[in-house]
Amino acid sequence: MEKTVRKAVPEDMDALLSLLLHVADCHSSRRGDLFCSGRGAYTREELLRFIETGDMQIFVSTDEAGAVTGLLMCKIRETVQHKILRDARALWVEDMSVSPAAQKEGYGKLLLDYAKEYGRKQGCARLELNVWAFNENAHAFYLHERMQEQRHIMEFDLSE
Repeated sequence: MEKTVRKAVPEDMDALLSLLLHVADCHSSRRGDLFCSGRGAYTREELLRFIETGDMQIFVSTDEAGAVTGLLMCKIRETVQHKILRDARALWVEDMSVSPAAQKEGYGKLLLDYAKEYGRKQGCARLELNVWAFNENAHAFYLHERMQEQRHIMEFDLSE
């Protein structure tokens, strides 16, 4: 077997939950004022529902032995008859994570390339995602993959 990407199946659940917990821990360690630690963004039941219904696509990368090394969760967002925006379909990446042991081995690129092709087949004009300012490694990865910055969300801490 070789490195590959495929749709997630229920048997991937433990790996999915572990990868999402890794994301949550990375976020909470840098922005504990916003993110809770010790729990991922989705429950086992929600992930199973996504796998069964396709409400959100979950793609996984696997190594040569077939073990899950990463995930990318995405859904299609449509803008229709908006007052100022043109009608468009975009593939929105909700979450992406590669296990720490598999980072820098090409799995992120495999997942992103797979999602791009999926989006094209679904008639999407763009692939979009959010990356937090503290996540310099992810930001550098996306820029390396020729993604462009679309907008910035600013904040001011009012508790000071």
